[in-house]
Amino acid sequence: MARRKAFRAMCAAAACLLLACCVKPASYEEFIRADEAMGGLYSFTLDLADSLCTYDISFYTADDSVQPEGLPVYVVWTGPEDAGFEELVYMKPGQTVQPYRFHVEMAVPGEWRLDLRPMQVPAGFRGIGVICKRNDM
Repeated sequence: MARRKAFRAMCAAAACLLLACCVKPASYEEFIRADEAMGGLYSFTLDLADSLCTYDISFYTADDSVQPEGLPVYVVWTGPEDAGFEELVYMKPGQTVQPYRFHVEMAVPGEWRLDLRPMQVPAGFRGIGVICKRNDM
């Protein structure tokens, strides 16, 4: 009888561990080196399918140079239905991680492609990355 209780408790603990392993991570991070960018374009695929949460998105660079005016980055979003938007943003000088948008909520949930094209890339620029953090509501 004691063996059965111990076995059931062990099975329940194993099931809880398996369920915990299936939980989607709260954040996603990817970095593309400058020598891997296709024609100066850095493309990322972000899973923004959960319509019950918002997302905080930041960019980061590896840059050995100093640009006092900041780094202009052309940003293009393309959604699951090929609709999207574009804008020009400036990454502040001296900041490795640059917040881009907080509490982003896409009109069409799904996988979105984020294309970044840094303009006027300085010597010593080593790449750019994206951090996407999910905020549960």
